[in-house]
Amino acid sequence: YDSVFDSHVSQSDLYQEVSPSLLNSFLEGYNATVMAYGQTGSGKTYTMGSEASHSDKDDGTVANSGGLLPRFMADIFDKLAEKKMKSDMLCSNKNKNENTNEEKKDDNGGKST
Repeated sequence: YDSVFDSHVSQSDLYQEVSPSLLNSFLEGYNATVMAYGQTGSGKTYTMGSEASHSDKDDGTVANSGGLLPRFMADIFDKLAEKKMKSDMLCSNKNKNENTNEEKKDDNGGKST
């Protein structure tokens, strides 16, 4: 096992402990697994995420009682949106540079400066 937690850890603290390396690895294309093990009634289903269906907020954030899976999903989509925005900005800057270079060619009688 990588980690063991007692019954007093909050959903948020648990997620903050296990998520960074798993989330980054997953976004780099590796498989990521979280396994909950314990006796019947020990809170495995609650910890993994069944509570989310009853407590999701309308703004897309996961409530304090939300489990690991809803938190991972929210972060995955947030990170993918960030990557897309960065990619769009890079493409936009590249297009602006190409347009500027074309304008320079036109100003110099078709010769690049």
